[in-house]
Amino acid sequence: MVDPLSSVPTFWHHSTREWILKKNYEEALKVYEVLIEDEPESRTNYWHLGLLFLLQENEGTAQTTWFMVLSEADADEESTQWLHELLAILDEEAGYQQTIEDHQTAWVIRQHIREFDPSNINNILLLIQLSVTLERLSIDDLVEWKIVELLKQQPLSVHPTLLLTTLAT
Repeated sequence: MVDPLSSVPTFWHHSTREWILKKNYEEALKVYEVLIEDEPESRTNYWHLGLLFLLQENEGTAQTTWFMVLSEADADEESTQWLHELLAILDEEAGYQQTIEDHQTAWVIRQHIREFDPSNINNILLLIQLSVTLERLSIDDLVEWKIVELLKQQPLSVHPTLLLTTLAT
C-alpha cells in the first residue's frame, strides 16, 4: 500500500506534511510560525511560510515574507544562494501541484518563479504547458516571457524532452 504522505514533497517539515496533503494550510501555517519562533535564523522556514501564504492565495504576504528575508542577505553571492534555495522549493511544489493536477496553483507558483528568475527557460516552458492546459496562453504571454530570445540565448540550457513536450502541446 502506498503511503499518501509520500506524494507530498519531502521538503515540508514532517509535522506539516499531513496538513499539506489535506490542504489544511492554516494548521501548517501554525507549525511554521512556531518553527520560526524557535529558529528565527532558519531561512527555509520562511520560504515555506511564504509558500503556504501563496497556497492560500495570499500572494502579497507570500512575497513580503520572501523579500523580507532576501533583503537581509549581506552580499550578492549570499542573496543568489538564498534565492536558489527559495526557487528550488517553489519548483518542487509547482511540480507536485501539477502532478495532482492542480494546474492553476502550479501556474501561479511558476509565475512567481518567473518573476524571480525571468531567464529560467525550463520554467517558462512548463509555464507555457500549464497555460495551454488552462486555455489561457496568448501571443502576448510569449512576447512578455521572451521565449524566442531565451531559446536563442540559451540553447544548451533547454531540457530537450521538455522542449519537445511543450512544442507538442
